[in-house]
Amino acid sequence: MSPARGSSALQAMQRVCSMREYCESDIMSKLERFELNAGETEKILESLKADKFVDDNRYSRAFVRDKSRLSGWGGRKISFALRRKKIEQSIIAEAIKELDKTSEAERLLKILTVKAKSIGKEESRAKKTGKLIRFALSRGFDYDQALSAVNKIIG
Repeated sequence: MSPARGSSALQAMQRVCSMREYCESDIMSKLERFELNAGETEKILESLKADKFVDDNRYSRAFVRDKSRLSGWGGRKISFALRRKKIEQSIIAEAIKELDKTSEAERLLKILTVKAKSIGKEESRAKKTGKLIRFALSRGFDYDQALSAVNKIIG
């Protein structure tokens, strides 16, 4: 491996990280295409972290905000997605704390109201309730949150 390849990989990752947030595991997978040895990859990652190009705390907070507001995900689904990206549990817990429970409940209510309109009117109350709760759970919301929102919608 030549030093030029390592420095070009570092420059490429700095350029990529300056455009949007990435976590450590994302960068590691991007560095694989440069076919560097493990030591060089680790040096590049450490350099990116030292220069604040990569920060899992910052990434997690941004991920929570985006997935909550833009995608309508609940805390459980967000937490699971961050675990898949190999983010430490303590960092995930801190980022999830930033979720505003009242706005999360309002968002769930809005999502389920739209979903309820798409469910056929001939459905029984029990079937409609079941479908809405399953939908809320698939979006990563807690069962209690889902049940509360469904009861407000269906009555």
